[in-house]
Amino acid sequence: MADSVKLARPLYGENYMHQTDREDWDVMNRELFAEVIEGWPTNAIALISNTNLGDSDLRVPYMRLQPEVPAEIRALVTAFTNEHFGKIFELAQDKHPDVADCYKVRNLGLPNNALVYLIEHRAKPYRSMLVFGGERLKGKLEARLEVVNSILSNMPLKPDSTPAKPGESPDSAAPAGSNEPPGFSFTNMRSISSAGDDQLVAREEWLEAKVGNLDYRERVEMEKIQAELRRRTKRRN
Repeated sequence: MADSVKLARPLYGENYMHQTDREDWDVMNRELFAEVIEGWPTNAIALISNTNLGDSDLRVPYMRLQPEVPAEIRALVTAFTNEHFGKIFELAQDKHPDVADCYKVRNLGLPNNALVYLIEHRAKPYRSMLVFGGERLKGKLEARLEVVNSILSNMPLKPDSTPAKPGESPDSAAPAGSNEPPGFSFTNMRSISSAGDDQLVAREEWLEAKVGNLDYRERVEMEKIQAELRRRTKRRN
């Protein structure tokens, strides 16, 4: 029988998400860096994007590097150009991923044999890539990509949310009986550390009330809040 229908291959792999509708691209990039790159010093290298502050016509790519990246790798990656960035996305159109939806790159402005995971906005020219080292990745890489799935599919956070000062109640606290979360989501340890006890307790109680339906990011958030509350209790005692 003639092969009359040829199925289109997903551009960046089919095991994990590579497209998102999130409009808060800068917030999303910060979440990806904090949860996927910064927290994996043995293998993660950088987050690189063609968009920053809504501008996708950058002179050089926006970049955040893993703090523990060796100096020689840092020097190489910081020389990465828009041409390198565009070429990687272009080559991905004609090549199957090498490992878990990631592409292995050589001579493209990154360490040879580094793995890149590609992300794009579904309707806008926003693109980002996560860069990983090529060693000791089995299993651990896939676990990080599950986190990427969670971040790409979540509802966007408000980028202008800021924690209240210690001892103050958040202006956006939910009224009694409301199903809405009190205040806002704490996306990193800095925001948790600067929040007041009442904020953290209110947020913890709201998360615990829906503990069976928490997504990955909310579970991590609750664990960080509980750890901070325990730390404060020990300090006072």
